[in-house]
Amino acid sequence: MTSVSPAVSSSEREFAGRQAPWSNEAEQAVLGAMLLDQDAALKAAEVLDDSMFYREGHRLLFRAMIALTERGDVIDPVTLRDELMRRGDLDRSGGMEYIGALIDVVPTAANIDYHARIVRDKAVLRRTTGARPPPKRSTTPSTASSRWRSSSAPRNSSA
Repeated sequence: MTSVSPAVSSSEREFAGRQAPWSNEAEQAVLGAMLLDQDAALKAAEVLDDSMFYREGHRLLFRAMIALTERGDVIDPVTLRDELMRRGDLDRSGGMEYIGALIDVVPTAANIDYHARIVRDKAVLRRTTGARPPPKRSTTPSTASSRWRSSSAPRNSSA
């Protein structure tokens, strides 16, 4: 399985390696499976809640998919796009291109239980280790990483 990389900023990859346990591939597989199969969406909802997703965009997508399911609507790229637009979250979730790419990430929804457990287990690890979430997606990657470097850089006390 390949992961879709455009929606993962360089700052998130930078923080992910040192900061918190998470699996972008598992998060994408869960969301892709939910787009492929309504039963997969129900299974994911039994195991996960939105707070278990590390990336903000994935949390937004999951919330929108669950809202569609709760209303009895079918989850597909068009209904998901409409729900995200209604919430004002389409761009923050990665946009239509990312939604389309999620379907290509996972060829079948058959492994939804396994992927959902990975997402849940990583969330538990983050909570028990006190790892902080990634920086907000509203900042540009270069701004976020330069802010992180400047805040963690030693300060010159003579200045």
